[in-house]
Amino acid sequence: MLTATLHCLPSLHCQLGVIAGLVATLALSIVFGGAFFYRLLRAQPSKPRVIGRMKADLKEFGWTMSDDEIWLMYCEMIVIGLQHLIGGFLILPALLGLGDPAVAHKLAMVGALSEVAYDAWDIARVLYKHCVQGNLPGGRQALVFMLLHHQLSIALVLPMNVHYSTNRAYLHSVFNLMGAGGFALFVSHAGQMLDLRTRRDLLAMRALSTAMFVVMLYTRVLAFAPLSVALLRTVWRDDARAIFCVGVVALSAMAGFNAMILPSTYRRMVKFYRIDPPPPPSEADVQQPDRTDAPAAPQRLARAESNGTLAVQPRELFVLADAPAAADRAAERGGGVACTPRTAADSPGFGGGLRARLGLRVRRGSAGAHVAAPAVAERACGADRNLNLSAAA
Repeated sequence: MLTATLHCLPSLHCQLGVIAGLVATLALSIVFGGAFFYRLLRAQPSKPRVIGRMKADLKEFGWTMSDDEIWLMYCEMIVIGLQHLIGGFLILPALLGLGDPAVAHKLAMVGALSEVAYDAWDIARVLYKHCVQGNLPGGRQALVFMLLHHQLSIALVLPMNVHYSTNRAYLHSVFNLMGAGGFALFVSHAGQMLDLRTRRDLLAMRALSTAMFVVMLYTRVLAFAPLSVALLRTVWRDDARAIFCVGVVALSAMAGFNAMILPSTYRRMVKFYRIDPPPPPSEADVQQPDRTDAPAAPQRLARAESNGTLAVQPRELFVLADAPAAADRAAERGGGVACTPRTAADSPGFGGGLRARLGLRVRRGSAGAHVAAPAVAERACGADRNLNLSAAA
């Protein structure tokens, strides 16, 4: 079947059949793949941070979504990123002149058609949510944004595949757009999980945001402009006036889309360079932990019930007025409060010190005995080690 498909690919009706098959495959992959990653990653400690940052990013475009919708979108975008990367890699043999030229160029057509399939599916999804359900996040603004984003492949890939599938500027353009899209998705996903309060993660975020801006600048401006001109010149020279007119409109709209996202990418990069990295802990800090910044701890502890896990610095334990309530809520959920190290229950002196100050009690839930070990906590404070409190699900 694959051989027959590749043999007939240059024809329009065959490409339409391939698109229909890819749309069905991609829709199933996104739905089931998104659900798989949703379950796999739901206990990630970075989940609240990811949701918060995505909310802020969406707010920049005037969109509002619930936490569950944002997390599902985050998980579905993993599958979409894989689709973009696979489609881009299918174009590489033809672009680099590898293997049998005939097979390489037909694989490149399939790679380009996979982008058409995704765009067609996403447009259908957006139109359904806006016109039928009436609950598209962002409303008409989001609808216009999506149409600008997807119109280029819908308008140009089919005629270009039929008439110019071996044109190097065309192959380069499709590879740039698909590769840049996949790269941007995965860089964004990785960056959303980083904890910018740590020096290492802040430096990693700077590197990722810089790499994204450089890639977007090259693919959306420095390469996009000359490749678009080269394509239009080729089509004009061949007297293909209809394709030329469609190309002018589609490429102009894509240039407008690029003008929308490039400044946002730049501002995102600059924002992380304006954040001062926290200094590495000094020997004095380790010996005498600073307790002045502890007031943030109760707010963080209060999120344990919904987030599932909470990391608390030892110095914060002295002001956790909400600790008893958090322990009660966790126990009611069948989990309890777990205090690491795991050997807490065997520690000498268990039962004194911080437990009296915090009011934490030993509970037993479905996950076994969960204890709050004040002796271990007290020693952790002296050694400035992290103490993890978990609200077990």
